[in-house]
Amino acid sequence: MAVPEGYTEVGLIGLVNKGNYDPLSEYSKYNFVYYQGSTYLYINELPQSGVTPSDDGVTWQYMSRGMIMDNTPTQGSPNAVTSGGIYDSERALKTEIQNEQTAATTKATDTNNVLGQGTVTNATNVQALLDNVTDKDTNPTKDSAKTVTSGGVYSTDKATREMIAPVEENATSSAPYAIGEQLIFNGVLCEATSAISIGDTLAVDTNLQISPKFASQINSLNYSLGKKLTQTLVAGQTSLTFTNDRITSTSLIEVYTDIYGKNPKTITQSSTTLTMTFDALSTNLTVVVIVKE
Repeated sequence: MAVPEGYTEVGLIGLVNKGNYDPLSEYSKYNFVYYQGSTYLYINELPQSGVTPSDDGVTWQYMSRGMIMDNTPTQGSPNAVTSGGIYDSERALKTEIQNEQTAATTKATDTNNVLGQGTVTNATNVQALLDNVTDKDTNPTKDSAKTVTSGGVYSTDKATREMIAPVEENATSSAPYAIGEQLIFNGVLCEATSAISIGDTLAVDTNLQISPKFASQINSLNYSLGKKLTQTLVAGQTSLTFTNDRITSTSLIEVYTDIYGKNPKTITQSSTTLTMTFDALSTNLTVVVIVKE
């Protein structure tokens, strides 16, 4: 189209979205395309086709750089990692340390004769020095004073339990126990009621009993929570009696029924017995009693 009289042609103004890159299409300056996750702007004055988009600064330049997905990432890779590509940073760190240890030698004076070679100054592998500082323990316990190797893992949770008593995680004893000696079995603090040897089968009421102290604490907790008793007042019945060793003449009693407003008329309590009277009902009534100290 001819330039109208009185106007001057200034060239293309504005960007034109040309969609996905097509090697057969011709592109002009300020056209932009989408290619392999990134957006490129055509910047060459000469229209062309067949020039693959790249940030070359001659024909194309980035408008928006996308992520380059990497199925086999390595340490220092700048590319994004696909779901199929997993980079083990922990393993990489271990490898890096191991490589440094392997390569690291130092001219050091073994003043304390750690290597058993006398006071000499020579190129000594650092790992050799570390290995000789102290014995290592691949099966550490809570009382171990030795260095723990990478293959020896000691559970701090287990350590906490072993401060109370040894833990037996299976039904076969892993240690001998004298009568009265405590251990944790099936998560419960127990004590031996007879001598136990390594390999013996552990069983409560056979060679173990729940620790009296532990049982006392459980009973104390149960008492503080209260004893729950439940009975049914049959339709037409007007009296209900509860019998339990927890009931005394001074026990604190809580009474609940499953029908709102249907409460006992009288309550009489004595040693081991609690008697309540009700108005006769046409339906059964569930009565729950909580006996507290």
